[in-house]
Amino acid sequence: MGWRFPYKSGRIAPKCVCPSLRPGRGPRRHRAVTGFTLMEVVVALAVLAIVLVSVFRMQTGNLGVVERLQFNTQAAMLAKAKMAELDATGLDDDIELEGDFGDAAPGYNWRISVSPRDDELLGQTAQRLYRVEIRIGLNQDESVFHLHTQRLVSP
Repeated sequence: MGWRFPYKSGRIAPKCVCPSLRPGRGPRRHRAVTGFTLMEVVVALAVLAIVLVSVFRMQTGNLGVVERLQFNTQAAMLAKAKMAELDATGLDDDIELEGDFGDAAPGYNWRISVSPRDDELLGQTAQRLYRVEIRIGLNQDESVFHLHTQRLVSP
């Protein structure tokens, strides 16, 4: 007994010897080898699960980064606006102010601290130089943005 496979042209292939019919072996049933084994399916699913978990973790990490960047951008703009207000009103010695932005930026609060800069190396210029710190917080300081700068007041 042998197996015969049709060629594309429709002719029948010559007989080939089946390995189970070699001398010393009894006839065995032949099964068609199609599909995947259970082990192959389990391994494929495990690889797929590892890849999907990695992708989901990366995506959630990206969402956190985007949220932080949005806060930093908004807080920097709010700090710039407060600095402009401070420049318009003028600087005085030892100012401590705080408040919130109201409906313009709900949830955001601010604190401004101005102090004179005492530096012997600067001489007379140090009397007109102020250290300014603006702190912007969101949702009871869940996130905080600090702006540190110096301003030179004209004589």
